[in-house]
Amino acid sequence: MPSSLISRSTSNDGHACVGAQISAFSAGADFSLVKEVINTSEKGREMCVFMSELLNTIKFNLPFISISLVQGPALGGGAEITTCTDFRIMKKDAFIQFVHAKLGVMPGWGGATRLVDVVGKRNAIKILCTSEKISAEKALEFTYIDSTFYGEDQGIEEAVEFLQPYLD
Repeated sequence: MPSSLISRSTSNDGHACVGAQISAFSAGADFSLVKEVINTSEKGREMCVFMSELLNTIKFNLPFISISLVQGPALGGGAEITTCTDFRIMKKDAFIQFVHAKLGVMPGWGGATRLVDVVGKRNAIKILCTSEKISAEKALEFTYIDSTFYGEDQGIEEAVEFLQPYLD
């Protein structure tokens, strides 16, 4: 998983996937690193396969409930990461943005397919083809996220409270 993400246990039965910094969830691939290290089509394919398998493992094979705690921007691959957890909660002033269309590429980590599962085909097309910043309010309308919260320090507490009915 990208180094900007960490997993925090909320109990024995649930985990939250949160950004290492409150200011951002994840921006996905670091393009300067990509240019230096993943500089061939074969290496690019290997990275895509690795990340797709990793995120699909989180989505389909974890033995516990997972939640993305989006406290800041989730861009590109970071947006794709939000699609692999069972639930998503988001700070009111955060946003999610699939920037891929602006770059002339498709999500390479399986996020497009998982997004359809989360929000339905029509909403996924809107999100993917426009590269629109999806606010917390819009994400609720799309059923992309399950809940919102306000404060800087409330995220983990909100995740625990949200998961509690599923853990008792």
